Amino acid sequence: NLTIRDTLTHRAGYKSFDGDLLWYRTGYSSDEVLKRFEKMPLKYGIRTRYGYSNIMFMVAGKVIEKISGKSYSEFINERIFKPLEMDNSYLEAQAIKNNPMLAKPYKGEIEIPFEDFDVIAPAGGVNTTVEDSLKWVNMLLKKGQVGDKQVLSGNIYSELVSPQFVIPVNGIQRAAGISFNHYALGWYTYEYNGKTVVMHQGGLPGYISEIVLIPSENTGFVIFSNELNLLPMMLVYKLLDEILGIQGQDWAKQGLMYNSMITEHDKMIEKELLEKQAKGTKPTLKLEDYTGNYHDDMYGNARITFNDGTLSVQLLPPNGELKSKLEHYQGDSFLVKFNDDFIPPGLIVFAFDKGGNIVGFSFKIDINDFNFENLYFQKDR
Repeated sequence: NLTIRDTLTHRAGYKSFDGDLLWYRTGYSSDEVLKRFEKMPLKYGIRTRYGYSNIMFMVAGKVIEKISGKSYSEFINERIFKPLEMDNSYLEAQAIKNNPMLAKPYKGEIEIPFEDFDVIAPAGGVNTTVEDSLKWVNMLLKKGQVGDKQVLSGNIYSELVSPQFVIPVNGIQRAAGISFNHYALGWYTYEYNGKTVVMHQGGLPGYISEIVLIPSENTGFVIFSNELNLLPMMLVYKLLDEILGIQGQDWAKQGLMYNSMITEHDKMIEKELLEKQAKGTKPTLKLEDYTGNYHDDMYGNARITFNDGTLSVQLLPPNGELKSKLEHYQGDSFLVKFNDDFIPPGLIVFAFDKGGNIVGFSFKIDINDFNFENLYFQKDR
């Protein structure tokens, strides 16, 4: 009994980011991702808890395709990009990847590869410019009107930004004096100094976006960054203060403090992980006995290999990009560090039957964006 409204309000019964490992660097098509996601068990009752779901936005995209008879890209081009004259906006990464004006993604001061995330187009696939995005913002502030054309009905606009579900207030919002936080239909809404703010942010490796509307002031703005950091979020509050004439906080100082806290937390997690490593000990079996083919019913295949005295793991969806050497940690767990800067070090833990035979493995990786705990790879017999 899941409704379209449920898919757009993140109350479908899943934990935040459940299923995102199915589209991240796997090579699975959107249809394959959704087929595999059917095996994901509900974590909560439907409409009982908030859990942000990119997968549910993919589902909503499929509904658009089913009803319109067009691809999601064709529909958005026809109904949004063309009427708004968003001539530099695309839903296909191929259209911009060689554009000399492309803002290349960075992690810190290091440029990282620009990746194709077309598979999650309804959740984060728009490649655009500040100028084009402001056309979108202006249309929303005018309740769907562009010139003499009504691109979106006023009633639909009002429905989109009406609160649907109460969600937790985060630490930065509390520091900003925000007491209540809601999710509407694809938008966050909250009160800031007595004014309603409608906004959403997004993030992919090397990119952050913030789109903000203050309807009562007939004002909106967008912030794009080609580096993952807290600056865009701090700029949101700084600009809100400027627009509303508030003598607010020193948001640059706040950003530095929060960034330091996040950095120290990440360092502490990695330090604690390494400090607990039982160096000089050996696992239960010889290293070569851990090798073999493994399978997770939802994610797909994985393989453990032994070469030159070292164990390695590779996840094997079509792309098979995620892999790591394994270093003994303690007992039958091994340190794992995938060849991906956005996945921190963690553990791979092997399980045994009563006869002492390996039956499978799982991951313990502390990361907010991906739920590795959903995966369990059984050993093929």
